[in-house]
Amino acid sequence: MKKRFLWLATVFLALSIIIAGSVVALAKSQRQPENPLAGQVLQKGDLPQDSEGYYAGQLMDDRFPGPLCPVNIPVQVEGFLGGYEMNAWYPVTLRDGNLQGKQGGAFVLNVVYQYQDKVQAAEALERQLEWFHKQDIAMEAEVHQLDYDESLATANGMRGSAMQLTYTQENQTWVTYWFFGIKGDTLRLLMIDGLPDPATREVFNALTAKVIQR
Repeated sequence: MKKRFLWLATVFLALSIIIAGSVVALAKSQRQPENPLAGQVLQKGDLPQDSEGYYAGQLMDDRFPGPLCPVNIPVQVEGFLGGYEMNAWYPVTLRDGNLQGKQGGAFVLNVVYQYQDKVQAAEALERQLEWFHKQDIAMEAEVHQLDYDESLATANGMRGSAMQLTYTQENQTWVTYWFFGIKGDTLRLLMIDGLPDPATREVFNALTAKVIQR
């Protein structure tokens, strides 16, 4: 039984580390010179004006500790040079069920990882996708591959993959959307976490397009 829930625990741990570590990363980043990758993550202007907690800064080596998961796999691939990240809270108006018309939100994480060459970036992408297929998924979690605008990606010199993870925590169902794309020697990650509502999926679709075009 413990093994069945190890995978879910890894996901929850990754999300808690991302959120709790933002304040620490912000303090560290204030001492860092401007990173040339800064323009490749989502900017504050890409989000609604009422978005909260926008943070962007250099990716620190110890930013994502813990078990392997999509956010820290790329830093362990040979040739990794560095990265840049942003995260924020994206407000939405929910449309499903009893929550219709209620104000909610989705957590947004966007990271760009840079490598010595495009072969290493592609290797990092493959390892991320393998993570989704090799886990001992608990009954409360499901993983599906998603469609995304591949023509837009191709036009912008990027290729990648999108995934959806649906899971249950404390009797509440949640969904995490992932987009992974490689462009030259960089790997882009976008993660959207929130309630399984059409509004959350729309956030993912809109921001995926912005990530592809940056």
